[in-house]
Amino acid sequence: GKMEIFPEQFQVRAAIESVGQVMKGLSARKSITFEIDVADDVDLLETDQAKFKQILYNLLSNAVKFSPPECTVTIRARHVDAMGTMPESISIAVIDRGIGIAKEHLDVIFDEFRQVDATASRQYGGTGLGLSLVKKFVELQGGSIEVTSTPGEGSTFTFTMPVHFQGATIPSPIVSADGTVVPPGNRVLVVEDDDVAYGAISTYLVSGGYVPIRARRGDEALTLARTMKPLALTLDIVLPGMEGWEVLRKLKAEEGTASLPVIIISMIDNRELGLAFGADDYFTKPVDWPRLMKRLRELTAHADSSPKPRLLLIDDDVAVHEMLEPELTRNGYELETALSGAEGLERIERAKPDVIILDLSMPGMTGFQVAARLKEREATARIPILVFTARDLSESERDQLRTGVNGIVMKGSAAGARLISAIQAIS
Repeated sequence: GKMEIFPEQFQVRAAIESVGQVMKGLSARKSITFEIDVADDVDLLETDQAKFKQILYNLLSNAVKFSPPECTVTIRARHVDAMGTMPESISIAVIDRGIGIAKEHLDVIFDEFRQVDATASRQYGGTGLGLSLVKKFVELQGGSIEVTSTPGEGSTFTFTMPVHFQGATIPSPIVSADGTVVPPGNRVLVVEDDDVAYGAISTYLVSGGYVPIRARRGDEALTLARTMKPLALTLDIVLPGMEGWEVLRKLKAEEGTASLPVIIISMIDNRELGLAFGADDYFTKPVDWPRLMKRLRELTAHADSSPKPRLLLIDDDVAVHEMLEPELTRNGYELETALSGAEGLERIERAKPDVIILDLSMPGMTGFQVAARLKEREATARIPILVFTARDLSESERDQLRTGVNGIVMKGSAAGARLISAIQAIS
């Protein structure tokens, strides 16, 4: 029930236009147009940009869903002056001309799994979670949300955010794009404004089992370093606004970030100055990636000194064993293997694994049957199971696994790194 916030400064208009572009496909099917009305005094907002966009996306999705064809949805942004205990803020209103909401239902529309009209639910679909998430995201970032509506005429949802971040940063796991929970200890903050350079760095970090978190500017890097507490930080020197030298100086001057390992990656060859400022290492572009990854592991080894879980891999594909074994053992795991479900059940007594990695599609005894057998036996019922599969699971198969396994990791690109993240999340 926790969510982590990464506050950063961004242009409000640009964020709104970005969401509008994403929504074009959905709105085009009903010939609905978006009208963007941003006041001249609305400029920068400091909050979690991804969650700001998610809030707007959910509200626009509802507006499009409940609007008739060939109408207009308006996104209006206004500056709100500080007043009393209320800080300087920006309000964003999403205005539709749709079916509207009856007055007696306005108090419950933000509740989880609540839809105010069963007839509308059957006609328009949805789970009743969208507005609940919107409210939680808004309040988590120190904001508020309200709605006004007239049945048959439309609704206006208005959320207000402080210009300067007021929410609480909550240390808790984050979730990667494939649904794997990412432990805090794996995060590396990459301070890089160039998209191509960031793409290269992030690719190598992911292949090494790290999770890259990006900062494009120096002030954003300082905020994330303080709140996210990454394992290490890579730093470009040439940044918009605050230069990398100033970022490094401030990091080393603050007690909370002084011990954070910093590796400079720059076009500028000034190694001696970088080390004098407190950097732990200095790489010039183009980067020697193997040497960089080796140095990163050396600098972060102290943060990962706890014993590694013992693993049992049950998969009938020898190629999978050959792919995973080097990466898992290199990361300090003890690995036992089995090529069938029956062999896996036999090896559990000898291997005494802390985590079982289980393929589903095997001849003879399937992974579903293995998982069921493991949960039936008292000696093995509490061993975490990670399903490692290439098959596209049906809803009924997911329901079957929901109470028997601790996670599902899909085979494919960077599968080893994603598997390691999943193991760390449950161990």
